[in-house]
Amino acid sequence: ILIPIATLSLSLSYALDKYLLLRLYRRPPAYNAELPLRIVAMIPFMIYLHLGNAAVFYANQEVFESVFFSRSEMGLDAVAPYESGSYESDFYEDHPLVAAVLDRVWRANVVPLIVVLAVCVTYNL
Repeated sequence: ILIPIATLSLSLSYALDKYLLLRLYRRPPAYNAELPLRIVAMIPFMIYLHLGNAAVFYANQEVFESVFFSRSEMGLDAVAPYESGSYESDFYEDHPLVAAVLDRVWRANVVPLIVVLAVCVTYNL
């Protein structure tokens, strides 16, 4: 039963494509050299968009699990230990959105992308 259905589908598709090609479709417009120049000018913005999009997806812990850069791993506890009543803890408690963003961004697989993005943006300014 599948062979007659496939034959009918392919025959109908062939007839419809032939009709549309010969009767309905028109020639494409003639493009000049401006189009490729515009695309080349957009490449740096595409790189920024790609790096930003990669950072967003890599920050999703359900897809890519990674290590959080803690204060002890970076050696910051020896300089200024984190205390529950300190300015940092009060700031993060008062600004949960900032804490949530930093929790996603301050990861081992996201920080390099953000550094590369910052270097690319700075280089092109």
